[in-house]
Amino acid sequence: METSTRVESYKNILMENIIIPKIIYSNDLKNKNYSLSPWLYSSVNIYNKNIKKLSEILDDDLTTKYLGKEISRKSYINNSDYYFLTTRALNEDFFTLDKYSQSEIPMNPKKFKKLNLQKNNIIIAKDAKPGEVVILDKDYPNHMLSGGMYKLPLNNDVLYYFSILKSKFFKDQLNAKVPRGATLKHAGKLFLDCLIPIATESQKKILSHLTQSIILKENMIRTKQELTNQTILDHLMTNSKEPAKCYPRINEIMSENRVDTGIYTHEFKKIESLLKNYKHSYFYLDKKKIQIGSTPKKRIIDENINLKFNWITPDYVSDFGTLIKKIKINCDKANIRKNSVLIINRTSKAGLGQYVGISNFYDFKKYGYARCNQGIYILSDFSDEDLIFIASFLNSKLMRSYCGSVSLGAKMKEMKSFHFSKIPFPNFDAEIKKKIINYYYQKLDYQININDFDLKDDQEFNEKAGILDLQEAIIKIKNIIKDQIYMLTMKKN
Repeated sequence: METSTRVESYKNILMENIIIPKIIYSNDLKNKNYSLSPWLYSSVNIYNKNIKKLSEILDDDLTTKYLGKEISRKSYINNSDYYFLTTRALNEDFFTLDKYSQSEIPMNPKKFKKLNLQKNNIIIAKDAKPGEVVILDKDYPNHMLSGGMYKLPLNNDVLYYFSILKSKFFKDQLNAKVPRGATLKHAGKLFLDCLIPIATESQKKILSHLTQSIILKENMIRTKQELTNQTILDHLMTNSKEPAKCYPRINEIMSENRVDTGIYTHEFKKIESLLKNYKHSYFYLDKKKIQIGSTPKKRIIDENINLKFNWITPDYVSDFGTLIKKIKINCDKANIRKNSVLIINRTSKAGLGQYVGISNFYDFKKYGYARCNQGIYILSDFSDEDLIFIASFLNSKLMRSYCGSVSLGAKMKEMKSFHFSKIPFPNFDAEIKKKIINYYYQKLDYQININDFDLKDDQEFNEKAGILDLQEAIIKIKNIIKDQIYMLTMKKN
C-alpha cells in the first residue's frame, strides 16, 4: 500500500520499549489526578531486573549548582573568550557537542556561570530537547550551559551510562512520562525517574569501548575537516593573487541584477579572487548536468523496514557532508542511479546561508539506488575522483563563506543551479587534489569484533580513514550498541 504522506512503522508509533495499558483502574486514576492520558500509566518493557532510577546512580542530588543559566541577548557579543552553549549543541545524531552556528555563542564574561565543564561530563537537556544528551570530549572551562541543560554529577562508568542515556530505551521512557500535548518545558526532571540497567563488568566494558570509539571518530571527522580547510586555504593563498578592489562597480551590479550586499563584500571578493586567479586556472559546472531531486507523490518512508531505495533529504546530511541516517523509501523510481554528488540547495539552518551547498558524495556502488527530494541537486557526469573532490571542496570553510554570500532568501536560504554553475572550481595539481580527496573518502571497509576490540587498532583506522569512512564506521558501531542495549534491557521472546 502506498500513500502520499509519511508512514511510520508500528514499532515507532507505540515505542517498543514501553507497554501502554489497555485497562486503567480507578486507584491509578486517583494517583494520576484523574488524567485519561494512557501514556501516564505506561510501564517499561525490561527483563533485566537489576535496574535503578537515574537519580539513584548519580553521585549527588541534581541541584541548581549543576544547572545552566539563561542570559539575555544583550549579553551576546562578537568576540569573547567565554561562550554560552544553547540546547542546539545537543544533537541526537552526535555523541559530542554539535557546535554549529548559534549553538556556541560568544558572551559577556560578567554573565558567566562557572560549571567546571570537564572531559567525560554528561550534559542533558530538560527543556526544548528533553532527555537529549552529549558527552564532553575535552575540558570546556570557558563555556557555560543555558538554563535548559544540566551537567550530571556522575563520575563512575560514565561511558557505559552515557550509552544508555543516548539510547532509544531511555528516550522512550522519558517520552512516555511527558503528557501528550504538553509543552517541552514541562518535562522538568522527569528523566531522573527513568530506569537504567545495571550491567555486568563485561557488558559495561563492551559498551564503554564502543562509545569511546564513536567519540574518537567524531573528533577525527572534525580534524580531517580542519585539515581540508587549511590545505585549501594555504594552497590558494600561496598560488593566487589577492583582490585589487573591494567595492562593486555600477556595471557589475547591473550585470548581476542584485543589490543585496553578500556578493559585494570584501570577504566574498577575496575568495572569488583566490579562485579566479589560481595559477592553474579553474573550471565551471555545466548547469545542464545539475539535476534537481523531487519528492514522489506516492511513497512509504521508514527507517525500520527494508524498503526499495535509500531516501535522502538535507536533514540527513551532516555539516561534514556525511549521511547520518539511513532511511528507506518505496516509490515509483530512484533518481540517484550512479555515483553522484548530492548538493543541498536550500536550508533554514542558522539563517545565514553558510549551510547551503554542503555536499555528499553518494557511493552508488556501495549503497545502491536512492531517491532525494527537491532540497538537493544531483551531479553525476564526472569521474569518481572529480566527484569526491567537488564534494569535499564545497564542504570547506572557504566555500561555506562563499555560498553564504551567494545564497538568497530570508528565512529559507537558497542557491539555484545557475549559482552553482558560476562557482570557479580550481584545477588543483594532482598532489593537492589527492590530499583533499583522501581527507574526505578512501573507500575503506570498517571491520569490528566486539569480543576482541582494541581501541589502539581502532585509532589506527581513524588515522587512515576519510570523513565518509569514519561516518560509515560510526553508523555500524551505533547499530551494535543498539543491539547490545536491546539484549540488556528488552524482554526475551
